Amino acid sequence: MSFTQGAPTQPLSIVASNVFLTASSAGGNAFTVRQLGVGNIASFQTSSGSSALFINPSGQIGIGTTSPTTTLTVTGGIYYTDDVFKRGPYILPTPSNAATIQAWISATCNAASQPSRSWWATSQAPVYGNVATGPVSGGTNYQGGILLPDGRVLFCPNGQSNVGIFNPFTNLYSAIKPSGAQSSVQGSPVLLPNGNVLFVPQTTTANIATYNPATLTLSNSFLPGANFVGAVLDPTGNVTMMPYSVNSNVGTYNPVLNTYSNIVRVGNDGVIYGAVLLPNGNVVGVPATNSNIIQYNPLTNPPTVSNSFNLGGSGTGKFFGGVLAPNGNVIMIPNSGVATSNVGVFNPTTLAYSNIITNTGTTAFVGGVLLPTGNVIMAPLNTSNIGMFDTVSLTYSNCALTGTTNGFTGATLLPDGRVVFVPYNSANVGVLSTFTPAPVEFCKAPYFNKY
Repeated sequence: MSFTQGAPTQPLSIVASNVFLTASSAGGNAFTVRQLGVGNIASFQTSSGSSALFINPSGQIGIGTTSPTTTLTVTGGIYYTDDVFKRGPYILPTPSNAATIQAWISATCNAASQPSRSWWATSQAPVYGNVATGPVSGGTNYQGGILLPDGRVLFCPNGQSNVGIFNPFTNLYSAIKPSGAQSSVQGSPVLLPNGNVLFVPQTTTANIATYNPATLTLSNSFLPGANFVGAVLDPTGNVTMMPYSVNSNVGTYNPVLNTYSNIVRVGNDGVIYGAVLLPNGNVVGVPATNSNIIQYNPLTNPPTVSNSFNLGGSGTGKFFGGVLAPNGNVIMIPNSGVATSNVGVFNPTTLAYSNIITNTGTTAFVGGVLLPTGNVIMAPLNTSNIGMFDTVSLTYSNCALTGTTNGFTGATLLPDGRVVFVPYNSANVGVLSTFTPAPVEFCKAPYFNKY
């Protein structure tokens, strides 16, 4: 057998367990590799004759030298680059890992953004369509959606007995009556590590419920006697839930031990609508009528809650849901209670905050999703427009028309780039096609795959 570069080189020979591979210098090869039966174990030589890698019979290694010691001898240095793009989705959100996770989020979005695309890749305007029918028009259907491990989207029941399922492979909707416990007024679904989905109670008489999408079984896990809107899986393995009533607490539930605890909240003058997991492990509580943006730290002992920014005006509707941006900011989704319908931009590191005017009157959105382009899509509730927010230029635009003014609570990103809107008053499952695919790890990460 010969290796050829323009002309055949010397053959590869294996004789008595010795290997000789010698490239012809006339052929312009860059290096010669020899393994000798006696003496050196391996010697990698450049075309000039200098030793690039040298291993002697004692196993001592030299790089750039033929006289290695008992320790690794390096001339010129060894270079290694950590691939944060691959590590980011899987490491635990903690202060020490925060920079790596944020770098992964930023790299994913930058890779898909228009300025970074190939010169031949043209962008397309997002297109909306009513893909599947079936939900009850004008009725209370679902609140919050979640991407399941098998690629389907689950809609959390909110005052009805059925769990909603949208299959993006067939574009079909189905209402599933789970066995076991009865669904109640719940929302804010959270995907657990075992593939089950946790439903969070929105009334004091509702249970924390666990749904098994494989067996189609719903079980009442715990009755906390409190209500919540917005929940995430935090780095301790607990589910952090944000309070839906005045003078109540941040709640934490351990799905393995089936235990619940209250964490005293700072600034008990309003309610929280939404929770955003940060790369450092903190959870931002998005204010609805609460005057403060709060941060919950589950990694301290005991866990702590602090006021991060005072917006003032307790009792006034502000936001409903939040989205983590590629630069680490939290984009807070405008609710109908604010006459100017501001998009809130909060920096959880510097605690800086700014209002971005949408000029859409009292338009209400509920929840949003981060696209791999770095833009945030807002799910329309009391508006016919789908909102889009550019997290770099800090500008708002109407992305597409839905054809209805009642509609959706929450959005879920699919790996093919489509955004699925959760039907609340709509008789349709709404889907926005963005034509920009996303890595499946990006779609399923707890920073984004939530209500």
